Amino acid sequence: MTIDELEKNLAEATGPSRYIDGLIALAFGWAPHFAIDDEQLPPDWDEIGGHWLPPDKWTLTLGPFRCDCFTDTHFEDPPHYTSSLDAAVSLHKAVLPTFILYRACDWPGTPPSVELYGTHRVLGKFEMWHNSADGRYEAKAATLPLAYTLAIIRALKAERKKK
Repeated sequence: MTIDELEKNLAEATGPSRYIDGLIALAFGWAPHFAIDDEQLPPDWDEIGGHWLPPDKWTLTLGPFRCDCFTDTHFEDPPHYTSSLDAAVSLHKAVLPTFILYRACDWPGTPPSVELYGTHRVLGKFEMWHNSADGRYEAKAATLPLAYTLAIIRALKAERKKK
């Protein structure tokens, strides 16, 4: 799944989705401990449940199979990115640590929205001020966690294109 497809799935979501949570987890290094076909999750993966290895817990990929090469295997469910602000914050810190959450809005009668700002660089170092000239990414979605996660994906996609 490409980052464009992931962005599309998030933008079209009408509410929390464990399937999309799985797609996000897969995109950011989580390894399902079950066979996947061409990096695609089975639609019912969440019914299998709890058979994932976090990004720092697996080491080897052999074709469509992922192998954990240690004895202390600890399987987990992927975070609930689309329904939990805590999970969205942890994703933000993991993949865009130099960006700040500038604004989150969930007013009655308007779609929830989130705005992320980049960090200004001086002489290649990160400074402690933020403004829209250094990257401004906004998202609106059905719920605040969906909007936050969508803003993260949009910022990451744009930042990758800059490199």
